[in-house]
Amino acid sequence: MEKIGHWVADNPIAIVAAAVLLTIISIHYAQTIEMQGMTTESMVGKDSPLYQLYDHLYVEKFGTESIAVLIEGDSITKPEVLKAMLTLSDKMKTAPDVVGVQSIADIVADTWAAQTGIRDIPPQEMIQEILALPENMVAVNAMMPDKSHTMLSVEMPVSLTEKQLGELYTETEGQVKIANFPPDVGVTITGKPALMKSITGEMSKSNGPVLALAGLLMIVALLIAFRHVKWCLLPIPVVFLGVTWTFGAMGYLQIPFTMVSMSAFPVLVGIGIDYAIQFHNRIDEEFSKGTSSVLAVVETINHVSVPVMIALIITATGFVSLLTSSVPMTRDFGLTCLVGLFLCYLSALFVGVTLL
Repeated sequence: MEKIGHWVADNPIAIVAAAVLLTIISIHYAQTIEMQGMTTESMVGKDSPLYQLYDHLYVEKFGTESIAVLIEGDSITKPEVLKAMLTLSDKMKTAPDVVGVQSIADIVADTWAAQTGIRDIPPQEMIQEILALPENMVAVNAMMPDKSHTMLSVEMPVSLTEKQLGELYTETEGQVKIANFPPDVGVTITGKPALMKSITGEMSKSNGPVLALAGLLMIVALLIAFRHVKWCLLPIPVVFLGVTWTFGAMGYLQIPFTMVSMSAFPVLVGIGIDYAIQFHNRIDEEFSKGTSSVLAVVETINHVSVPVMIALIITATGFVSLLTSSVPMTRDFGLTCLVGLFLCYLSALFVGVTLL
């Protein structure tokens, strides 16, 4: 370890340059992290018999799901409402990956086309007659529980990826605006794609505040327990540097960002700050003895790096057990913690000591 200590003391510029370069690379790879909600793939391994049965027998042959467009107003059977609904339906039928669209507007227009040869929305009195036809009653009752509420269903295969679902959801949002519903009619888009987009959006938005809160709590803790040390807040940027590298590693290793793996980062902040404090406290003690900067670095790395590495290994063994889980999300959490702990250790060992 003395050789490493001398190397760190002799090459501060190289270490800082390497840290900056690694940070830039990490920021690049962090952009490629896949945001993953509560998908089947995150719950069940693709090599499991359960997933094989679900994927090959159900999804490929029979599976469909839908985006539900909920429409409400004083009377959703008015011609202007049904015309807007029919416009939305016809546009969505031409969208990629759409299997079909069902709505009361389609029932009215198709029935009117069968009677007159023109597929359009008829006058109000004919609308009521068409909706009351016995052959239409089952479908109408399923989509229109009362005169104020109805649903337009956009059906698609279950096999679509999250990216494709997101694109289809965005397309639906755009077509709803173009359809020109009356101002007094409320339109709400829901269903699995809308839920997945909301989940991934909340995950993206909440990760920043979570890390910020973790950092704030660390500041309070360091100011209370570590205020006698010079540069007592330095461990915080050091550990967040390790967290930044961890984000980059997730992108490089293609570890998806799930609701479970996002909880690894407060854990990394809590454990990683301890590594930084150990190095910081020891080098501060060496400086207080009047030791030269080179010797202080050598003594710190020589006496602290191995004990902290042992603590790292012991902590890592707990996360290694998570890699044996059959649930992909749990394995991703364990792998994120393992990689993050090692990178936080490197940040404390090289960058933290160099800055001091």
